[in-house]
Amino acid sequence: MEHAGALRFGIVTDVHFQTEDPRAAHRDEADLRHCLEDLGRRGARFLVQLGDLIKGTPEHAPEELRQALGPFREFRGPVRHVIGNHCLQVPAAVLQQAFGLRHPWYSFTEGGVLFLVLDGMEVSLLREPGTEEDRAMLEHFRKTPGYQPWCGAVGSRQKAWLQKELRLAGEQRMPAFVLSHLPLHPATTDERHGILWNHGDIRDILAAAPAVKACISGHYHPGGYSAEGGIHYIVLPAFFARGTQSDDGCFMAELRKRRLVVSSTGGSIFHDVELDEP
Repeated sequence: MEHAGALRFGIVTDVHFQTEDPRAAHRDEADLRHCLEDLGRRGARFLVQLGDLIKGTPEHAPEELRQALGPFREFRGPVRHVIGNHCLQVPAAVLQQAFGLRHPWYSFTEGGVLFLVLDGMEVSLLREPGTEEDRAMLEHFRKTPGYQPWCGAVGSRQKAWLQKELRLAGEQRMPAFVLSHLPLHPATTDERHGILWNHGDIRDILAAAPAVKACISGHYHPGGYSAEGGIHYIVLPAFFARGTQSDDGCFMAELRKRRLVVSSTGGSIFHDVELDEP
């Protein structure tokens, strides 16, 4: 991790941009633009959009996506998009092109830190399973008590990729942060919103990798937090619910050698956690 100064990056999740109400759409676009401009002024090196950028109204989803991406294109720095369940009302190939993604799960490095972006909807009702193992996984979870049809799972190929990335991070003594739309820990969500279907398997993979310091997610609109095995599981509140809670839905993460601080642009500190050494 960086030693001179902090790595700062902006985060927004669950914008749920809609176009059915033009006045509300105009207000939401203006608020989102103000949020991203403020993050840029405060020194965000890059932005993370944690999923559910659009409401996903079937007949309006393409236009929702077009308008919602406008403010992000004005940001002077990289924008890292995460795919959420609502996003998949737009065909996956079209969505990936709009997000500038060669692949729905991927990694990138900033300031000596490895960021791993998960595609929690790889195995879901909104995607055709990529392997027979994934098809069997889908059928298994559809029969599991508490199954939430709007959620999904990390598939077999993605799990293998995740393990390989974490192994390399360990060899290089590089700290790793996981970005996921769906929550990974049951204490950070509720039954109505749901969770990554195979969250237990993924947490086992993360727990076996000392490189992993924190996982940052969205989806659960009020936000949440838990810690397990030295890993911080952070879920940030939804942008679309701003004003109903003590935040503005616009967050800055500041990462120093042994500390992660997440605050709203309004000045409220949401998380201030100590990180284990690699």
